[in-house]
Amino acid sequence: MKLYRIVDWPDRTDWRNLKMERLNFSDKMARKHHIKAIATGEFRRAKKGEWYLSGAIVEAYAWNSETPSQDKFHIAKLVLTKP
Repeated sequence: MKLYRIVDWPDRTDWRNLKMERLNFSDKMARKHHIKAIATGEFRRAKKGEWYLSGAIVEAYAWNSETPSQDKFHIAKLVLTKP
């Protein structure tokens, strides 16, 4: 399983999905470096709130627009890694 660096800051829903919603802001700052993205195997247009992989050096980005992307991307999900 390949891990990818995240570029954008995770939102509240992402923290909840990672079961980290009870941490305070300073804890989240410290743990950002332990959150990575993995490919889900889907290749399609990204929807609001989804993470996708892109770039010459592949990194994960959050799609925040209400409108789905015009291009297709490899869809990703966030995972918590151990320090």
